Amino acid sequence: MMSFMRLLNNIKKNLLIYTGIISLACSSGACSNYNSDIKLTLEQRNDIAQCIADKGGKVYITNDCDHCLNQVLDFGSAFVKIPKEICIDREYECYKEFEVRHYPMWESDDGKRLKGHNHPAIVANFFNCEY
Repeated sequence: MMSFMRLLNNIKKNLLIYTGIISLACSSGACSNYNSDIKLTLEQRNDIAQCIADKGGKVYITNDCDHCLNQVLDFGSAFVKIPKEICIDREYECYKEFEVRHYPMWESDDGKRLKGHNHPAIVANFFNCEY
């Protein structure tokens, strides 16, 4: 019988693989700028993602969140550069440990938060990133 922690680790691993596959599929531009009038190139999305990482930002996502999936689609392959906390158990892991109540949740290194699915340009503005 598989231990609970091993099961959680397998779920996290599968989610990372899933995120990577989506990001790679989107790098061709097939799903870039999902549901948005603001058009960003892959290079611009890469610049934003790198800036978020450089500034100590991160995003909290879950494996069963449509808004999280759309956020991944918006960034395409650049999403792999963004530090993330993948929350398997919304009720415990992220809610109690990190006080996250909305997904996705962007967090700056000083603790400021931006909740929900946002266009990469809005996320860039939140982190004061140029693109």
